[in-house]
Amino acid sequence: MFEVALRSLETLGGLVRRQVIGLGRFTLLLRELFFWLFRPPLRIQLIFRQFEFVGNKSLSIVTLSSLFTGAVLGLQIGKIFGIFRAEG
Repeated sequence: MFEVALRSLETLGGLVRRQVIGLGRFTLLLRELFFWLFRPPLRIQLIFRQFEFVGNKSLSIVTLSSLFTGAVLGLQIGKIFGIFRAEG
C-alpha cells in the first residue's frame, strides 16, 4: 500500500517538475524575445511591410487550407450523423 502511494507521489512530482521546467523555458524564451524585439535599430517600416505580407499576401493559402479543412469537417460530421441516424 505504501509503495503504491509512493509511486503515485513520484508520478505526480515528475509531472509537476516537467511543467515547471517547461514554464521556465518559456520564460527564458520570452525574455530573449523582448531583448531582441526592442534592440536598436528599430525598422518600423520593415516590420509593417512584413505584417502586410503575412496578412494580405498569404490570404490565398489561408483560403485554400480553410476550404479543405471545412470539406473534411463536413465529411466527418456527415458520417457521424449517419451513425446516429440524424440524417436530414
